[in-house]
Amino acid sequence: MRISSAMAFFPSLLVLAGCLAVPVTTKTSTQTNPTQGAAIRGIVHGGEQVVSDADVYLFAVNITGNAGPGIAASSSNASVSLLNSSTGNPPDSNGNYYVTTSSNGAWSISGNYNCPSSATDVYLLAVGGNPGLTPGTNNTSMELLAALGACGNLTSSTYVIINEVSTIAMAYALAGYATDPTHISSSGSTLALEGVSNAFTTVTNLETLNTGVAVATNANGTAPQATLNTLANILAACSNSSGTVTGPANPTPCYTLFTNALSGGTSGTQPADTATAAINIAHNPWANEANLYALQTPSSPFQPMDVGPTGGWIIAFLVNIGGPFTIPNPSSIPAGNCVDPAGNIYLAYPQDGSVIVYSPIGQYLGQYSVSTSPTNTLGPITILVTAGTISGYIWTGNDDASSLSELNSSGTVLSGTSGYAGGGLDDPDWMAADSNNNIWLTNDGNNSLTEYNPTTGFVSPSTGYTGGGLDVPLGIAIDPSNRVWVANSNNSLSEFNSSGTAVSPSTGYTGGGLSAPAGVALDPANNVWVANPGNSSLTEYNPTTGFVSPSTGYTGGGLSFPGSLAVDSNGIVYAINNNDSISVFNNNGTPITGSSGYVNSALTFPYGIAIDSSGNVFVAVGFGDYSLVEFVGLASPVVTPMAANLQSPYGSSPVNRP
Repeated sequence: MRISSAMAFFPSLLVLAGCLAVPVTTKTSTQTNPTQGAAIRGIVHGGEQVVSDADVYLFAVNITGNAGPGIAASSSNASVSLLNSSTGNPPDSNGNYYVTTSSNGAWSISGNYNCPSSATDVYLLAVGGNPGLTPGTNNTSMELLAALGACGNLTSSTYVIINEVSTIAMAYALAGYATDPTHISSSGSTLALEGVSNAFTTVTNLETLNTGVAVATNANGTAPQATLNTLANILAACSNSSGTVTGPANPTPCYTLFTNALSGGTSGTQPADTATAAINIAHNPWANEANLYALQTPSSPFQPMDVGPTGGWIIAFLVNIGGPFTIPNPSSIPAGNCVDPAGNIYLAYPQDGSVIVYSPIGQYLGQYSVSTSPTNTLGPITILVTAGTISGYIWTGNDDASSLSELNSSGTVLSGTSGYAGGGLDDPDWMAADSNNNIWLTNDGNNSLTEYNPTTGFVSPSTGYTGGGLDVPLGIAIDPSNRVWVANSNNSLSEFNSSGTAVSPSTGYTGGGLSAPAGVALDPANNVWVANPGNSSLTEYNPTTGFVSPSTGYTGGGLSFPGSLAVDSNGIVYAINNNDSISVFNNNGTPITGSSGYVNSALTFPYGIAIDSSGNVFVAVGFGDYSLVEFVGLASPVVTPMAANLQSPYGSSPVNRP
């Protein structure tokens, strides 16, 4: 076949921080330095069967268009075919060249391609072939993927098993950039390319490229090997068949797979191949789980496997606690997490007065003290990483010391032994940064806001900015117009302008279900979203028209005392609950998760949530042998750190995600 066109809610009101920072200036990468490709080889497997007569393509990610969940496939976001006519095969109907597997499933690409640059991310797609069926039979429903990464990293030693495990690993890691296997694309901005590159690297935490085996553990953490295998077995049920699609009476495996892996989960377009089905499942992990699980049998090829539906096809990678750092269980827990432009993750530990840093794939990078004095534990309870003119700086709001600490990108403290004090700082809780690089903090000690300029110092007076209904202020977010939005525990929302003047009335804005509100986030339309632990709901507020959510707030989806939340570039809202679960809502306030939310044993005491530019959702958790849970490819990518407005690395208008 040829290719056709967190805060948890507690009486103590412990406040945890998200990561809101200044807008990021991006530039387009042209990738106009072609590099000769290396000779690479491997085998195509369908389940445990070698696949003969499969057509193997080599594609590069498109950096001039925008693909992903909810974005239609088009010529502008099509992947770039790299193989040339020296493959010895004629081009397919789209003009793309390919190599063909031999009788033992082997394929070889003998350097007959050029990459736009050594940094260009590339992948393999195997189409059709015979997975051990009657000679001459071609399973036209079988398409399998394998992520290679940067072209410059390929060598003559590169050996790749293309199978269902490699397909699932790539489908999830690249979900935010993929519409189908031949439409994987993002804008060419620096941050978008960083996100794509990190997504390819994430695959290494899920499967071993040269064996096609799902990872159980590696140096970075623990992968859900059984779930990876189960998803691979679901695809293999179709791969190891004749590929026919007939039903609903006596449905074939491909029929069951395709009718339960629609582009919108329970609605939308039906896939015609296994790779598109895998991508659709990654986009809609809560849809039709039981029906898909039924495709697996005790004799399915990939073992071990899940023994029953797990509440969603979620790939949760557990990041190890690394380096010399040890958490003195149970006294020390992370107070929140943040992601920088490179995809590194930062956790604030108030009990230890430190910040822990991990790479985008969970490699331990270091532990930084927020004080120059080894005996001064300041207690960072909120954290952000800024960009722009102060790129690479780490800021923590210190509740114990009522101060602000500044560290450079290497972890060197720039704010002295006790941090910066003044500007009304009094038990700071949450912070954000505006488009002028000023840092804003909420103070529950004196019901005020503090504004700090990294160059000139404190902007707010010694009493902080007051009024506007501030009353035990917690979460904070800043929109593109530098309007400052603050959630108050007295069931109100406050609005301040860029000068620190209250815009909201003395009682704040009330309604929309606000109840002991905590975390605040902005969606791509600049609506303000608030998590309400008081009544287990979410509130949505439009700056022009007022409250969008009803008087009870948006409920359901497993919401249970939600404290911290994040919004992706498609406006999907992710909230962490104190019953160790995640709730997900569409941008119209409709719950996506079921009545219990998404429950995972790794979500022990979730405290903070952040989305990176690869679409991975990171949740800071307390206790145990790990401090972070990475939900691979669960969200649509966002620019990190999140700016005054929510930015999409796609560079396009937000779209509705089913």
